[in-house]
Amino acid sequence: MKLKTAIFAALLIVLTSMLATHYYAHYKNRALIFKYVSDSVGGVMIQVEDHVVSELEKKTPSNIQKILDKTRATHRFISSISYTEDGNTIKYSSDRTLKGSIIRDGYISVNRPIYDELLKENALFCYTLNYFDDGTPKKAYILLHIDKDYLFKTIEDATRDNTREVFAFQFVVLTLLLLLGLHLFAKPIYDILDTAEMKNTEYKKFFIQDFTLLQTTLVNSFKTLISQKEELTQTLEQTNYLDEILRTVADVNQLLISSKSIDELLQKSCDRLSEFGHYKLVWIGFEEDGYINVAYKSFDWSGYLDEGFRISLDPADLTSKGPSANSIIENRTVITDIYDPNFKPWFEKAKKAGFRFVIAMPLRKDMHSKPFGALTVYTDREDGFDKKEILMLEELAGDIGFAINSFRQNEAFKSHLIHDSLTGLTNRIILFDELPKYKEPKVAIVNIDRLEDINEVYGFNAGDSIIKMYAGWLAEQTKEVEGSKLYKLSGGEYAILFDENTDEEKIFQFIEKLIADTDDRSFIYEEIEIFITITVGYAKSASKPIEYAEIALKKAKSKNRHFESFDTSMQMLEEQKNNIIWHKTIKTAIKEDKIVPYFQPIVNNKTGEIERYEALMRLHTLEGKVVTPYAFLEISKKMRLYPELTKIMVSKTIDVFKTSDLPVSINLSFDDIIEQDIQEFLFEKISNTKMGEKIIFEILESEGIKSYDEVKSFINTFRSLGCSFAIDDFGSGYSNFDHILKLEVDTLKIDGSLIRNLPYDRNAQIIVASIQNFAREMGIKTVAEFVCDEDVFMHVKSMGIDSSQGYYFYEPSPNLIL
Repeated sequence: MKLKTAIFAALLIVLTSMLATHYYAHYKNRALIFKYVSDSVGGVMIQVEDHVVSELEKKTPSNIQKILDKTRATHRFISSISYTEDGNTIKYSSDRTLKGSIIRDGYISVNRPIYDELLKENALFCYTLNYFDDGTPKKAYILLHIDKDYLFKTIEDATRDNTREVFAFQFVVLTLLLLLGLHLFAKPIYDILDTAEMKNTEYKKFFIQDFTLLQTTLVNSFKTLISQKEELTQTLEQTNYLDEILRTVADVNQLLISSKSIDELLQKSCDRLSEFGHYKLVWIGFEEDGYINVAYKSFDWSGYLDEGFRISLDPADLTSKGPSANSIIENRTVITDIYDPNFKPWFEKAKKAGFRFVIAMPLRKDMHSKPFGALTVYTDREDGFDKKEILMLEELAGDIGFAINSFRQNEAFKSHLIHDSLTGLTNRIILFDELPKYKEPKVAIVNIDRLEDINEVYGFNAGDSIIKMYAGWLAEQTKEVEGSKLYKLSGGEYAILFDENTDEEKIFQFIEKLIADTDDRSFIYEEIEIFITITVGYAKSASKPIEYAEIALKKAKSKNRHFESFDTSMQMLEEQKNNIIWHKTIKTAIKEDKIVPYFQPIVNNKTGEIERYEALMRLHTLEGKVVTPYAFLEISKKMRLYPELTKIMVSKTIDVFKTSDLPVSINLSFDDIIEQDIQEFLFEKISNTKMGEKIIFEILESEGIKSYDEVKSFINTFRSLGCSFAIDDFGSGYSNFDHILKLEVDTLKIDGSLIRNLPYDRNAQIIVASIQNFAREMGIKTVAEFVCDEDVFMHVKSMGIDSSQGYYFYEPSPNLIL
């Protein structure tokens, strides 16, 4: 009886051991396969993201289907993989039955570990793609359906194979147990059962080696499980850590878009980075006079960056050995342990502040440029910075450097745009910005007489010198009239804007004294004494003070006087007569079909070939004279004839280019854009002719854009038809510069007043270079207008401007060049 009981007990123990081993084999294979699939999903998604984002940014989304098909074919655990742009409807899928279907609920993000999610009923996962479309951040999604039948079949097959081997081995053990007797099996079996039950990790040896091996296998299995659990925990912690960094970097990247100034961007960037748990201090410094000076920093609770904190770039100075200086000197990322000997000057303060590692990254406008500063981050992590973390921070430093350079270029451009390069005075752009602030501006235009004679006799350098010297002297004189402001106009002309409270009698006395003092004063150029005189035109007007002051100036010169004050009689009668004549002329031209589009080619500066045309309005009078729109557009607007002219131009231009392979530019004013009737006409005309891909609308900056929201809405509507957009006369205005960039146009046409003066006007060269550099960085094409001769063209070409338009190449003609 005891023997039977013992045998039964032994059999029960062996069977229990076999079942436990089977359970372990099943669990182990299941866990390993789940981990493999989990890791594979992540890897597949990274590969798919790289390929899909590349195709999206190259604007070849049709290749996405091939990517999905290939991914499904090479990974058997994937049931289907799909792509959606809006998160609602499937656009591409390896399963053709899913294309166009609505996305159901239940998808799980794979931006985190998916190990446990594989057990759920629906193995559906979603991966978010971030990419840029012409500089605009966008999102898309990859949808993944795991083939659970294949997954579990794989697990069962692996488990069955392992179990078969274990059963065979244990059958032999059972036979030996029965043959050798219970006294050889009882204790080892009890010990093995105890190991299995208590999950002991202590090794034991038995008389029978197989039992020792079995017990060792169990211990090794438990150790493996414990190790895998620790590894999974560590991986999860690392993933969460990197995910938190990614969110922090994403927030800073958002600041690159939303910040209105460089100060706001850099200070908020430091603050946001320091909010990440392990980053104890963040600062940005710029190179200046051989030192790195801290310009922006997060809250420094430890006082690490005290008032005396300064880093030298001189190799003889100990501070130049630190990470921040090295990052600038060597133009690379530098990571330093605070126990590094080179960190000695700051070790005590760093240790007290709880810092452990430091990373410093150079700030530069692009990866090939010399650094102008450094971004430095201090962490308290004992392990320092993760490799992926370093890559994210380096990319962020690159974006910040680019943003800093863009802000600086923009500021430099604004400065060049509003200041006269010769005299340093603010120019007419600022003057026109100031005029609306006055109810009835009082303006005097001062003109240097005989400047052409000075240029001819003494040379242009002498003329420039006189303009500059007189500007300095005139600035001192205007201080005598409280509240007056001096501006530089073209050539030898200046404008004085007087305070509204200044009495006109006092202004007239000042002008008379100015004329007399100028007449008495001489200016020395290369030891030559040069005397000048001036003529002044004055006007007080709420509508056109500059124009009226210029009329007064012309009147004074025509009467050979030095001063005239504007009188409305000078202008009124002539304007009325002119308006009547032009009204009749325009009405007749419309009736007789005398509004004709002329076409001027735009030439590629690299190839010299015509790449498109601009349609220009011309009016043919009954006498056969060809008139440009500058003579009649304003009166046509006043007489409400302008919309009809626009319709005629668009219709005739589209008729001409129906058979042409080249696109054409059509000018639109702000009045055209906001006119509902014109919008409907354009939409219908372009839709019916399907000419959108050939149409480029040029928006006239020089006429003033009063509502950028309306212009943006117009652009979005007609982009859907394939139309492109350009800003015409760019550089002729300033106040709307930032808004124009937000319109996301395709081309900037640089104003001809800047282009034609390029060979000899330094101010124009600076402004045009700034526009071209900024446009290149923004991915916007540029066209130089009014290219009139070879000298101008060579300057345009050397500056890297993409295309040219002007009489140097072709004059406008009613016929296309064949």
